Amino acid sequence: PMLLMEASTPFLAIVKADFFSETASLLNQMGFALTFFSCRIVIVPYMWSSLMWTMMEQKSSPRYQECFPSYLFPVSFIFGMFFNVLNLYWFIKIVKKARRKLLGIEKVHHGNELNENK
Repeated sequence: PMLLMEASTPFLAIVKADFFSETASLLNQMGFALTFFSCRIVIVPYMWSSLMWTMMEQKSSPRYQECFPSYLFPVSFIFGMFFNVLNLYWFIKIVKKARRKLLGIEKVHHGNELNENK
């Protein structure tokens, strides 16, 4: 299920392409924001919280204790919280950038470059 978070990655890779028209580039950026939101902000946190809830309900059962180590729940909880908060942080940045582009403060192709030190 966590691989689902990578559904937005192809859109992100294409954002840097400078040979698309403004319309195609804008559609790609909208696709990135939409898949990022639906996968990383809605679906995966829901799946993670369902898993955490089930683990919490079952962790006192003998079958759970036989199959899973005692540290599985706290480690899963901590890493899940870390990634969910990180994804929320990045989504806020995406919304701010989208707002600048939609209001015309920033052009569609502006800020899409890959800044690498050569």
